[in-house]
Amino acid sequence: MIDINLHQAVEEDLKINRKKSILKSGTFLAFSLLIVVISTYVVVKFYQRKLMNSKNAIVKVKNEELKSFDSSKVDELVDFENRLRATSFNLQHKSNPETVFGDIEKVMIKGVSLNTLSYDATTNTLNMELIANSVKLVSSQVLNFKESGLFENILLADSKDGKGGNIKRDDANRAIFVINATLKKTKE
Repeated sequence: MIDINLHQAVEEDLKINRKKSILKSGTFLAFSLLIVVISTYVVVKFYQRKLMNSKNAIVKVKNEELKSFDSSKVDELVDFENRLRATSFNLQHKSNPETVFGDIEKVMIKGVSLNTLSYDATTNTLNMELIANSVKLVSSQVLNFKESGLFENILLADSKDGKGGNIKRDDANRAIFVINATLKKTKE
């Protein structure tokens, strides 16, 4: 009987009570996580419902306010805003017509008259149709525009009548020609 364990009872007495605490068990941990996830889900759903109710209330108030607007008043406001924007642009970018006419008047020579004038404020360009007593005056006027320092990109745009390349003439046999020019920016 060599293999008999006679100390069996003593070993049971020496065993340390190894019962696990319920807080350290896997079941408790899983159950705790499940409760946390479910409570988070419920809180998110309630918050989402609260946000949706707030959104619907805001949309309802917005629609009521929009219905209270008179469409003619809204159109007047939009028109006023457009006019204000255009006026601001004009004040910042366009040249004063009095200044433009004054600049043109300074460089006009005797025997040449201005027939039509158009001004494009976005590109700051002038399109002038001039009438001169002779072709020599036409060339003198173009040269005068170039030497004035008030204009740049001066271009004799049209002087032909399309009939054999002849110079355009009016009833009094005066030459008609078109000049395109860009006003130089003046520092104000």
